[in-house]
Amino acid sequence: MLWAHSSRHGAGPSRSLLSLAFACLATAAAAASPEAERGDESTVIIRPVQIPPANASAPLAPDVSAGMIGALRETAKNWHLPCPGGTARKITIAEADEAAVAALRETGARREPAMTEIAKKMEPAGPLLVYSLAGAGRPDPYTVDPPKIVAELRYRLLDPSSGAVLAQGSDYATGLDGGSCKAGDLSQDAPEADRRAAIACFGQALAAAFPALLTTMPAEVAAAAACPPTFEGARVTVAVDRKHEAALQPLYFEEAVLEGLREVVHSLPQSFPKPAFHQADAALSGRFVGDGTGRTGEADIAEAAADMAGGPSHLLLYEPAAKAETDAFTGLARFDTRITYRLFDVAAGAIVAEGKVESSPDPFTGCAASINGTPAEPLCVQRTVATALQKLATDVGSKVVFALSARSTAQ
Repeated sequence: MLWAHSSRHGAGPSRSLLSLAFACLATAAAAASPEAERGDESTVIIRPVQIPPANASAPLAPDVSAGMIGALRETAKNWHLPCPGGTARKITIAEADEAAVAALRETGARREPAMTEIAKKMEPAGPLLVYSLAGAGRPDPYTVDPPKIVAELRYRLLDPSSGAVLAQGSDYATGLDGGSCKAGDLSQDAPEADRRAAIACFGQALAAAFPALLTTMPAEVAAAAACPPTFEGARVTVAVDRKHEAALQPLYFEEAVLEGLREVVHSLPQSFPKPAFHQADAALSGRFVGDGTGRTGEADIAEAAADMAGGPSHLLLYEPAAKAETDAFTGLARFDTRITYRLFDVAAGAIVAEGKVESSPDPFTGCAASINGTPAEPLCVQRTVATALQKLATDVGSKVVFALSARSTAQ
């Protein structure tokens, strides 16, 4: 089965990823059919919903829902290859009802368990595609005109019946055309009327450039819905330990780490029992927030895990951290990242794996650095840090999968 994943910086998709998508994508229709309305098992209904970006530093978030639905329907219409084993299911794209859209766009519904509960109420049932678009306009540091747009698309495809994420990915571009928009008017020092006009102009330019971000994403989503991955291994709930002052707090970084963990699952051999990584709900996450004086103790982890009895088999608690500094010799801004993690076995009532992974100091580059007097763009800085954490998360994921496999073999 396929785990669709995409995380690019302007590069093209990998051949292996495309080959998997080609092998798994089923015959699909452009619009809902009578069979789809009856909830026929041979038809999968995907409902895309655009939600606000988790990256609060992004000033641009235009509505591109019509463009997304159109791209998905075009993909579903033109692709007609069966899944491994010969199974073929149709894909159709339908709009979610207004109540569900409003609920999903609330801040409190950003976590996957809350999204899943909302999706369960949709009829007929089908996967929920939640995605966000974040952008920022900026002057080109090398030329006067035209200005540029930095943009990031993030998405997840959720299965309401199991709560599993069938596909997750992100796409990123730094040189989209800003047209005739005035980058200078985005400054906090600009008159408010001029600033609003600039934001509106850049928002329209980003919406127009949105198709450039949709490289393989529609195919990956359709493939994962038509040929969903099976998770026969451990069910692992993932939570962030935010008690220490060094821990990164934003949900944006949490989503990046989940993407890295799930990338490991995607890479596992077909015959390997794949674990499922589930994001902790708001109640569980709230148990690991403190006064910044130290990380969560083992007794507190055990107490939280005890309340999970009968559900997930493991709790993965981790602390993400990042530090930036200026090199004394070069004057360049550099950063390093680390993830400290502990894997708790709910049934055994004990920590069965723990460790720390960290990166070497790397310089901020591109729009994440100050160039020719053009300051670093906050969206680029956060994306750079998130990408580093995502890479570290793949190391964590590999270690966790190895620990789970070793314990399963021993038992």
